[in-house]
Amino acid sequence: MNTLLRVGLIKQIPIASKKRFFTSDNVRVRGLLLSLVLLTSLACGADEQAKLFEVVLPEKAAFNYPAPPQEGKKDFFTIAENGQARCVILKSADRKAKEASRAADTLKIYLDMATGANIPVIQEGTNVPPDMGVIHVGDTELGLKTDLTLPDVRYGDDVLPNINGYLIKTVSTDILVIRGKTDRATMLGVIGFLKRYAGVRHYWACGAGGIGDVVPKKPTLRIPELEWRDWPYFVSRHMSGIDRYGPPPDPSQKKIATEDFFRMNDTIPTGHSYFQWLPPDKFGKEHPEYFPLLENDKRYVPVTPTEGPNKGRVPQGWQPCVSNPDVAQIMADGLIGYFHNNPNKIAITLSVNDGDGDCMCEKCRAMDPPDTSYSTRVGLCDRYIKFNNKVCNLVDKEFPDKIITFLVYGSTSLPPTTVKLHPMLMPVLTILDDNAFEKWDSWLKPGAHRMGIYCYHTDQTYFIMPKIDVHQSAKRIRYIVASGTARLFYNGANPFWPLDAMVPYVESELIWDPRQDVDAILEEYYTKFFGPAAASMKGFYQALESGYERWIEQDGLPHWNGKDMGSLSGCRSWAQFKVLNPSEVDRAASCLKQAVSEAKADPLISERIDIVRRLFEFASFGARQYWATMRMGEAKITSEADAKKVLADAREAIASARAQAAYKFEVMEKPPANIYAPYHYAEHNNPFYDDIKEGGVHPQITLAVNEGFDTLNKVLIEKSGSDRGANWWCKQRETERDFILVGAMTTAEAKVRGIELVNLIKDPGFELRGANKSSVSNTPSDPERENNAGLNLYDGTPFNWSLTKGESHSGGFSVMFSEAKRVILSERVKAGENERFHVSVWVKHNDKKGGYSVTIHSYGKGKLLPTATVQVPFNPNKWQEIKMDFTTPTDTSAIALRVEAKNQEREAKIWIDDLFIGKYPQ
Repeated sequence: MNTLLRVGLIKQIPIASKKRFFTSDNVRVRGLLLSLVLLTSLACGADEQAKLFEVVLPEKAAFNYPAPPQEGKKDFFTIAENGQARCVILKSADRKAKEASRAADTLKIYLDMATGANIPVIQEGTNVPPDMGVIHVGDTELGLKTDLTLPDVRYGDDVLPNINGYLIKTVSTDILVIRGKTDRATMLGVIGFLKRYAGVRHYWACGAGGIGDVVPKKPTLRIPELEWRDWPYFVSRHMSGIDRYGPPPDPSQKKIATEDFFRMNDTIPTGHSYFQWLPPDKFGKEHPEYFPLLENDKRYVPVTPTEGPNKGRVPQGWQPCVSNPDVAQIMADGLIGYFHNNPNKIAITLSVNDGDGDCMCEKCRAMDPPDTSYSTRVGLCDRYIKFNNKVCNLVDKEFPDKIITFLVYGSTSLPPTTVKLHPMLMPVLTILDDNAFEKWDSWLKPGAHRMGIYCYHTDQTYFIMPKIDVHQSAKRIRYIVASGTARLFYNGANPFWPLDAMVPYVESELIWDPRQDVDAILEEYYTKFFGPAAASMKGFYQALESGYERWIEQDGLPHWNGKDMGSLSGCRSWAQFKVLNPSEVDRAASCLKQAVSEAKADPLISERIDIVRRLFEFASFGARQYWATMRMGEAKITSEADAKKVLADAREAIASARAQAAYKFEVMEKPPANIYAPYHYAEHNNPFYDDIKEGGVHPQITLAVNEGFDTLNKVLIEKSGSDRGANWWCKQRETERDFILVGAMTTAEAKVRGIELVNLIKDPGFELRGANKSSVSNTPSDPERENNAGLNLYDGTPFNWSLTKGESHSGGFSVMFSEAKRVILSERVKAGENERFHVSVWVKHNDKKGGYSVTIHSYGKGKLLPTATVQVPFNPNKWQEIKMDFTTPTDTSAIALRVEAKNQEREAKIWIDDLFIGKYPQ
């Protein structure tokens, strides 16, 4: 049985040597950095995985879907006639019903746009003009008398309140009622009515009537005699970020919410919450025993900052002492109090905090399985499920029908092995770079009968090239629906609205009714939104999605239901461009060009396509760079023509990089692109975008060019010898004008000539530090200091290290890391800008899984400059040299060679030896 452990980065900050406690600066952003531990049990292959349920069509899922609208006489109720209002909109006078009031206003805004009329909105108690119909929105007196007759929602034997349901009914020829079970459900009813009977669509974030809206003109609008009850499949639906981006409304537009039109209703909370139910400011001073005992045998009690950017924000990066019975009682009392104060709420969250800081006291450790790994946190889920079960047992006495959620995240990423879930507990599965199908399966086994999925499409923060995963998203939704356990859908969206708008839109449609046909939704989207350019825009998006599907097939994790990989995979790296190769770029660009021509007669559609084009062109530069460097690395050189192809690819990569840099400052940093893709927001922390400097070339490209030239050098030396090979490079350099390529050619020539460089690293093989070591510590050092063995170790997440004698590439010592979540060994030397360096290190790892990389970091003017990274190939039990040639960017004052180990599973080890940094002569 193979066990694939995919453990992600959890960023923590050690505050002082031998005193480790952690903080979280931004829960939302840092939460996205948290990858998970995913247990994927594969027997002999995907075909032999156990099928835990039949994947039936959504219409056959155990759910009481609502009946279609019952429609009678045509033209039964008149809204407007020849552009004149024939009705009023009546809302309750209750000032507390703000959501229902907003629903009435939204109804007016769009009916006015559709009909050209000015339909009055009046409060109950106001006289209705004669001969005018009345649309009752929400809990008006007549609305309350109109029986909703909404059933509970039923997922087989599981019954939940129908808090999303609404009724739309023509009581008579002059009375129409739109009313929901709650005020929020009334808004959902208004949106359902506008979509079905006025043809309104809201595809992108914008103001009312803005670029993302489609509102058909209907000066005369009548609806049939009608009785329609509707509700969604997913009882809880939420997409973060969908209202944050997009153009602000111009003065002629009214502000509306995309979350309304996507029919969101976050009815089941989910998120980090232990810190909320055990507030350190309340309990820390008198009861430090409620808080974690860390490796230094001291209790860590968080202190809420009283000033600075985190003022008033309770630090995370710690977990309570869950073996303390008082802690369970305190949290249970908090949850019970919450439900007493909020009787209509169906759920609350009880989840680990963001970060590590697990309690290491004897009683907490006794709650863990025998084979728990405290470095990787594998096995820790059991203690938190046992603790949550205790809380549930206490809450269950008063509120047995409530739901208590927890995030499958951090220490609860792996299903428990020694305990089942309390029936009240509902896991919410975060999908980062996981196979969603396999992860869903893994949590069915410990007894979850309700679950939620928490996906990420956080393009603004992490990507330049978004993943157009429309059909894959549909496949995920239909899989979890077929399991019978899906209740919650959450997407950390933050989309590039024009470029990937259909992804959240289609998801919003499917989580309301998963029976819908994806291609029909898309066909409507293209037709309504792009008009005469519909076919070309469809071709554009099909090119993008075909690239994504190729990527899934190549890189996806296996499962009997198909390969899958979370859409956060490849974030902040060159790997993001694997989803679109040059032929797919060309096909998409060709379709866009045709669409531009087809839409010339329609200014609005032309504007939509133009914004899509701007964002796509920026991403396409990255794809062309990436694939040019890939071709160089994979080149088979047997002739002069092949050698010239390598040079051509190098030129294309560098030219694309310079073009992308120019495009960034000429297009992306100016309206309208910077409105739709606001990379300039500091909180985005998108280093890939930030590393694109004006007039510069990303170091990752110069690294790839040098690697391609190394491939060329092998052939030159073999076929021509050193002297002729060096002369060949001299000849190429004579006609070259780009200084990056000139530098790379000079480096290649030096290599052919066999020039020897001086190692600038002192004690590169750790011989001095090994001979003088006084002890071996398993506690990470302060990131700004050397530990007692003289090693520069960074990041402070749990790991084991040692200076190992006997297992070395040369000499007597090497550095060994084991079971590391994340640790970095670093050596720094002085450097100047635009200098060329050769960097290398020898590494060896065993056959256990782990993520290993070598990175060159540049430093200058107090900041980290663009970096270049090489992944260590999986080649167990053999010493291998990782080497690269690196040209420093502008403003460099120092560079560092950093070897990183992360996501190591149990018993995983890596040895590091013989670090080298040498500078080529200028």
